[in-house]
Amino acid sequence: KDYKGIYEDFGWIYINGPWLSGIRYWQKEDDGQNEIFSDRQSKSNYYKRLMNYSSGLGFMCLFFSYMIYKDSGLYLTEGLWSMKGAWFWKAFLFETPFALLRSLPALMVVLFAISFYKVYRKYSMLIEK
Repeated sequence: KDYKGIYEDFGWIYINGPWLSGIRYWQKEDDGQNEIFSDRQSKSNYYKRLMNYSSGLGFMCLFFSYMIYKDSGLYLTEGLWSMKGAWFWKAFLFETPFALLRSLPALMVVLFAISFYKVYRKYSMLIEK
């Protein structure tokens, strides 16, 4: 009730979602006041949580990237770089989608780092005020 009360105080209307999923849906007409975290302390805590999430997930993806690349690299087809002509291109094109999937954790590290940086800038501007 307290959880719903906080949102309802700001004019948000609860929409029933799937009760097993844990996802909550809220709706609000645009009145220019869309931030729930309105005071400095709650915004600060919100930014700290976002930085913790992005850094934790980033380090986890960094660990997965290390585990993937430490032994073999992206392309796993044996002898790929010594193949000639059409055999090389067929093997290269076949292996490329799998290599892109193996590079996904490294891409996620970059995205989480960007997310962390953006939130850190907002947090530091809030602290400086």
